[in-house]
Amino acid sequence: MPQLIVLVVSSAVWAFASRPGRIRNRTAAALLIWAAAALLLSRLVPVLKWDLIAAALPVATLIIVLGRRQYTRHADHRPNKWPIVVLAALNAVLCCAGGPVLLLVEQRVTEAPAPDGVLPLPDGLRGVQEGPTGREACGNATCITYVRVTGRPGQSDADLAAEVRRHIASRHADGCHRLGLLVDRRKLCTSVGQGHDGSVSIVLELAGGDGI
Repeated sequence: MPQLIVLVVSSAVWAFASRPGRIRNRTAAALLIWAAAALLLSRLVPVLKWDLIAAALPVATLIIVLGRRQYTRHADHRPNKWPIVVLAALNAVLCCAGGPVLLLVEQRVTEAPAPDGVLPLPDGLRGVQEGPTGREACGNATCITYVRVTGRPGQSDADLAAEVRRHIASRHADGCHRLGLLVDRRKLCTSVGQGHDGSVSIVLELAGGDGI
């Protein structure tokens, strides 16, 4: 995970820029807490995944800078400056090169969206993914997944469509929403198409980061 890589790099830099003692230990603990918090939040709140990855190194750098400033009260110890310069250079590379590359990669839509947000369906309903999958389901900067849903015996098309819409709404997957907050601007739209043969279609459309 990128957060763990940042933890290793920043910890190594801090080891060179500090000396044994309470200041080193407190700052190292702060770095560990930040890495653990970023990793946990990215799992619990997927919409923040790429924002946390982008913020991992800048926040770690800020923690180290604040830790280094604690040494200014001790005239007998002047921490090395070059590790901080290395971190500043890494942040510059991240902002000037990594940022645009990350945006280009993450805003592309190259595969059909997985139907995980709408499956499994309520008991008695059956959903089958239809049509092209993967890259073959993409065109004109969008990728589309179709899920054909059949209802219970004797269930009308209108009742089936209404139940599917309620199910999608209960999973907070209805309408359109962005996959990320600031970095990942792609959007996923979910709609339900009325059928005439005892089934309805759930349409998942993934589009590039052009806003909503």
